[in-house]
Amino acid sequence: MKKLSLLILAGALATTGCQQQNAKPQNADQKADQQTAQSTSDQRTQTVTEGAVTGAALGAVTGALVDKDKRGRGALVGAAAGGLLGGLLGSHVQDQREEAISQEDTLDVMIAKSTAQREYALDTRNNLQKEIESIEKEIAQVKKTKVSNQNKKLVYAKQNERLQKVSAENAGQIEVLEDYHQHLVTKFDAMLAENPAPTPEKDALQKEIVALTDAIRSMRVQEEQLAAIQQNLI
Repeated sequence: MKKLSLLILAGALATTGCQQQNAKPQNADQKADQQTAQSTSDQRTQTVTEGAVTGAALGAVTGALVDKDKRGRGALVGAAAGGLLGGLLGSHVQDQREEAISQEDTLDVMIAKSTAQREYALDTRNNLQKEIESIEKEIAQVKKTKVSNQNKKLVYAKQNERLQKVSAENAGQIEVLEDYHQHLVTKFDAMLAENPAPTPEKDALQKEIVALTDAIRSMRVQEEQLAAIQQNLI
């Protein structure tokens, strides 16, 4: 497990190192563009690496539970699978971030992008809720059935793996919505500083900010629900 985490970290550092070595002397505009690109690249590396490390850690636990005879082997297999899944989810979240709001967008475009992402996140939340209900139902059935403790552990490990996927997707959507929320609040504060008087534009922006806040809150509730279910499986 320790070796796997070190390998993941080494890969991330190597990627960053290669990017830095390829730098060339540039004028002010080019340097600004490069800094923006480098910031995006660094954020992608961080997001993907964090997803891979978290996935590897959770996968190792699940693998060890499933392969009770050789827990070390099970942990390694689980860590590899979990690391791959976590890295992919991290990449997906970063893709959404890079398509997010730019301060250069017009107000209408900013609100439209935010609304589309918020609706997508809530649709995802509803689908995840169905998956959670399915998991809870299967866990309840196992608890009522007379099966060996080992078989119960196998079922719990499987459900825990499903919960990890749901939890990762939920957390990713929360991160994206929080990014949108931050952009809109920054825009609203700038508009307010420029002209404190109420305007239809500020009203529309504030309405979307409130909608984002409510969406994030509802997904946080789902996050707490997932944590409670996982705690009961320990």
